[in-house]
Amino acid sequence: MRRNFALLLCIIVVITAVFTSCIWGECTVDFDSDGGSEIESQTVKKGEKVKKPNDPEKYGYVFDGWYVDGEEWIFSKNKVKNDVTLVARWTEETPDFLFSVSTDGNTASYTLVGLTKKGKTKNTLKIPDTFNDIKVTQIASNAFEGADKLVDVYLGANISQICSKAFYGCTVKNIHFSAEGYGADIIIPHSNQDPIFDHSANVSFIVTEAIYNDIFTDEQWCRYAVFCKLDVNDMGDIGCFLYDVCNYGDVEYLKICGLTDEGKNKDKLVIPDFVSDTPVRVIGAGAFDDSTVLKQLYLGRNIDAISAKAFEGSSIKAVYLHDFGPGVYTTVPNNLSGTLATYGADPELKIYVPKGTLEYFQSDYFWGDYISFLYEKQ
Repeated sequence: MRRNFALLLCIIVVITAVFTSCIWGECTVDFDSDGGSEIESQTVKKGEKVKKPNDPEKYGYVFDGWYVDGEEWIFSKNKVKNDVTLVARWTEETPDFLFSVSTDGNTASYTLVGLTKKGKTKNTLKIPDTFNDIKVTQIASNAFEGADKLVDVYLGANISQICSKAFYGCTVKNIHFSAEGYGADIIIPHSNQDPIFDHSANVSFIVTEAIYNDIFTDEQWCRYAVFCKLDVNDMGDIGCFLYDVCNYGDVEYLKICGLTDEGKNKDKLVIPDFVSDTPVRVIGAGAFDDSTVLKQLYLGRNIDAISAKAFEGSSIKAVYLHDFGPGVYTTVPNNLSGTLATYGADPELKIYVPKGTLEYFQSDYFWGDYISFLYEKQ
């Protein structure tokens, strides 16, 4: 009798251990994306709602929602009663691109050779990283021909070659590089006679700062540098500065004249290269005089003049010149008392110049006055 009772008690304990977590406490919510991008499971208390995740992605399909037993799961309404698996529902989408497969040994890849009728009507096109689980690596000549509404093209991360005239015969304005892609290592035609787009068209490459720097120094891509613009998400602390609009002849540029409330609360700031396509070129007098927490200041690529008293009254400890900026040609007053020492700059202020350029700064007629402030980046 006791043996039977003990056995029964063990069974009860096991059942309780298995089911109590959801019946009395927490439940597991799994997401089956049915071939789409993976969605992490959630642990939710019984009787509470599931936090709606970001929609999964699946090339060639449109996401239609999450379902359980044929019924759509309404995140604002449905509550968890037990462990549950939400299954993604998809509708097949007519593709935008035409691909051609090629092989190199045992490795297959796709080349984008054209657009479907639907693709030619789009104003934005995103080249997928893969198609049918095979990498999309090339863009063929005239691949976008006939796209008369096209504005933005986003390159997939696996694009490693763009053929001549790839963007001829279309209205594209912005070609966005993938931050995870090949950047300036993308193979392009060597000759200026074989451009990848019509140079008379108003086309821009939208790139990260890292890619921007690489393009300037690459033997092939450097001729496209004039067409490059920094990605708006990679342009420094735009909203932290106050600007004056200035003109030199017909050329418009911006001068930093102060900090916003947001900027006053930052201990590190990066001056942007551009604001709405207008270059930021000058740091004005007293631009940082009300900064009390700012310690590090990184100059943008286009800063080519630092005014007298620019750092007066500031808390800045270190100023970093841009590696691809004007360098020693950045204009500064050659009267030390008018810029740094006498007018309130911290005597411990350090100005870091690009590696390998310290000697040029020390021997420069203007920068030589700041020799005690100059240090070389490591």
